[in-house]
Amino acid sequence: MNTIKQLKWLLLLLITSMAISCDNQLEMPPYPEYKPLFKDSSSTFNASFDNELGNFTVKSVSGESKWALSKYKYVLMNGKSENANEPNEDWLISPAIQLPMLVTSVLSFDFAAREFASISDEFTIWVSEDYKPEMAEVNGTWNQVQAMEPFKNTADWNLVNSGDISLKLYKGKKVYIAIKYISTINSAGILQIKNITVKDRKPVNIPYFDPFTDNKGKFTIINVAGTESWGFDSYGKYLKMTGRVGSANLINEDWLISPQIDLTKVSTAKLSFDHVARYFKNNTDATVWISENYEEGLPQTAVWTQLPTLPFVDPGSWPKVLPSAGEFSLTPYAGKIVTIAFKYVSNTFNAGTWELKNIRVQEGEAKVINVGKGTEVDPYTIAGGKLYQNTYAWVKGYVVGYAWSASSGTIYTFSADSCTQATNILIADSAHIKDHTKCLSVQLPDGAVRTNLNLVSNKTNIGKLITLYGSLEAYFGAPGLKNTSYYILPDGSTGGVKPVDAIFSESFVPSRQGDFTVNNITLPAGIASIWNTTASYGMLATGFKTPTNNAAEGWLISPNISLVGQSSAKLRFEHAINFVIAGNITTEMTLWISEDNGSNWTKLTIPTYPPGNTWTFISSGEINLAPYLGKTIKIAFKYISTPTKAGSWEVKNFVIYK
Repeated sequence: MNTIKQLKWLLLLLITSMAISCDNQLEMPPYPEYKPLFKDSSSTFNASFDNELGNFTVKSVSGESKWALSKYKYVLMNGKSENANEPNEDWLISPAIQLPMLVTSVLSFDFAAREFASISDEFTIWVSEDYKPEMAEVNGTWNQVQAMEPFKNTADWNLVNSGDISLKLYKGKKVYIAIKYISTINSAGILQIKNITVKDRKPVNIPYFDPFTDNKGKFTIINVAGTESWGFDSYGKYLKMTGRVGSANLINEDWLISPQIDLTKVSTAKLSFDHVARYFKNNTDATVWISENYEEGLPQTAVWTQLPTLPFVDPGSWPKVLPSAGEFSLTPYAGKIVTIAFKYVSNTFNAGTWELKNIRVQEGEAKVINVGKGTEVDPYTIAGGKLYQNTYAWVKGYVVGYAWSASSGTIYTFSADSCTQATNILIADSAHIKDHTKCLSVQLPDGAVRTNLNLVSNKTNIGKLITLYGSLEAYFGAPGLKNTSYYILPDGSTGGVKPVDAIFSESFVPSRQGDFTVNNITLPAGIASIWNTTASYGMLATGFKTPTNNAAEGWLISPNISLVGQSSAKLRFEHAINFVIAGNITTEMTLWISEDNGSNWTKLTIPTYPPGNTWTFISSGEINLAPYLGKTIKIAFKYISTPTKAGSWEVKNFVIYK
């Protein structure tokens, strides 16, 4: 009995199957049957428009044209007739989409847009929570959502991606998404749409690398202030930001922000990048930041912490290959999801230029670069000397060769055997280095320095570790050491003129305040301090806060300096002054001395002031402190400004010497 029933059921299934097969063959559509890849309750959504509109609805508010499926597998909206532009308002509206509560969803799609006169008004994206699709007209409350970068007319009919459009405000809600098209008798664009997708925002994994060789990669550009923006340089293959346009310095604050980066699976992590930062007067104008709670929008919507980096120092020239900024530890953020940002700031008195590429985040501990301090006791390494240009300092390295200019370019020779010139040597952090990009070219001025260090007559100097004093500045078109005035050889022998026998000194570079303190007497709103450190230009004082001149007064005060037991004492420093009204310079930038721990101050005369309208450093000239021998003193730089004009005063290489 059971066997007979089974045979009957098999026969019935066979007959039914044949009937269905015949029906499908007779009714087969010209395209494969549309199968939605989404459900209303799904947290993800995709519509390719390969064959049908699917569950999308088309609502025409005005005009004869409507959204329609193209045989080329996209949806098309065109407000043009054969002879004229026509007024239209047409909506392409999705089915209901249930968004997840715990993550932010993002919308994206591919599009081509041509001939829009005002694309930001005529091609827009909207979201509704109360739309009723069963009604004939567009109904409910709709809120416009913005792409991270405004839509632009495309150059051709090749589709481009919209980028991620945040749906953060709609977490956990059921929404409808619409693309709204408008045309007028004056303007009728043509719009193609494909691959509408809603997905969870997911952080990128490490190792993460964005080279910026073709575009900005996964990074987002946010303009907080100003009209200039980070942009791709197709010649140099990097991203570039500058607030200087022509001869004008313009006000800008621009952020280049990474996607969220997942460090939850590692216990160590590090960041590296290649860059060059030039013409910055303040080390707060080019900085790197990290956030644990940034998702999108303006930076102030999240908490940011500045990453401790080496000061970004102007190399003095534009390198053909952007040098590495080194490695920076992200290990304190291991186990977290983070976002990294490069922040650029400019104002009307200074606008630097920042070029950037090869952003890399990977597992591992950052390598700590030994750069030294530039003192006789702790000289700069070659890495430090290359980093901290434009200052006098001590540097230490191995003699590895020499350089020579030829018609074919600079020739670098890593030997002493064939040396025929005595004007320079190459030094490096290792005696085995034979790469000129890892060396300093050292100028050997005529006298004891050249006589005893040149490789023409001192071939045994090759490979020796020597200590030098001079001016770190560009030489042979690259970071170097010029005006070398003193040397110390491994056997202790010395030559040249030793730097002044200092009683007290403070270079203020790189980014040093030393033991000096700042006393802000009159502090304008929005300014944290009158005096601030800079990477290459010493301490900088200004009462200017873009775009306003302010009344300000700030003192930069030395620690106690003992002249007890000294038979002589003199003072000098280097300074640069700009944006000062002629005649005000000697009253607004002044020097003071106290012999009672700062209770009372006496004005000192500065022998030489800069002209007041350039960034050129000059020496103050020698200031005799003989009246204060046997006493303990403080020295103070006093800066004042007015609402009429707020100048800038830069001070470095302060020294009291015998």
